[in-house]
Amino acid sequence: MICISVLILLFHGIDFLQVTLGFPETLILEPGANVTIWCQHNQMEPAYIYWFKHTNRSVPDQLDCQFYQKYSSTSSCNSVNQSDQVVMSVNSQNTSLTIAAVNHTDSGLYYCGVWQSNRISFRNA
Repeated sequence: MICISVLILLFHGIDFLQVTLGFPETLILEPGANVTIWCQHNQMEPAYIYWFKHTNRSVPDQLDCQFYQKYSSTSSCNSVNQSDQVVMSVNSQNTSLTIAAVNHTDSGLYYCGVWQSNRISFRNA
């Protein structure tokens, strides 16, 4: 089985503060399954929206990024290596991350962040 956890994280200075509202969601999946996780952002202004993955043995890994503008189509950030296994989607209220055919290397903590006005805010996922 594969465990994918989703928590609420806030960025405070240079430290991460873990905030738990209720219990963090944990998904237990069989290898080969597809999973989609969601993050609400309600963007009214242009912003870069990111998905991150964190494991016990690494710093957070940036999985994908898209630039969002309300009346325009989203565009991928040039700095991210995109994968066919991981697909990000963004609309005015939510972003999703779909992982196809999960395996043990996909285990980790997943969360999204919105970069706007020279700061990043990590969102509920």
